[in-house]
Amino acid sequence: MLDLLPEQDRTAMTAFLAMMKGTNSLEDRMNAEHVTQKLEIDRQTEDHRFQKAKLEHNKNIIDRLFSFLAVLVVAGLIATILVLFRDNPEMVEKILVAVGGLIAGAIGGYGFGKSKRSE
Repeated sequence: MLDLLPEQDRTAMTAFLAMMKGTNSLEDRMNAEHVTQKLEIDRQTEDHRFQKAKLEHNKNIIDRLFSFLAVLVVAGLIATILVLFRDNPEMVEKILVAVGGLIAGAIGGYGFGKSKRSE
């Protein structure tokens, strides 16, 4: 196609095309070692992401276990109060109100602390 152009235009067009290709392109400078380094960095990044996800999963399991144990302790405490004071309903009511306030405060404090940790 360039053969159809006059000599002066052909020279200008060849120079223009050479500038468009560029001699400093990234592809010209990359070699096998660069590709190997990039693959190693990508592997390390994936390993880091996997370890982070694994730690997050373990943290969620521990949080759920803690919550379950707290519910069991509260249920046990209420059952113990009901059994020990079954003959005195007025005392049971006052104790359950106090324990309920204590539990509500503990849950609120735990939630507040948890939200502050995540910030």
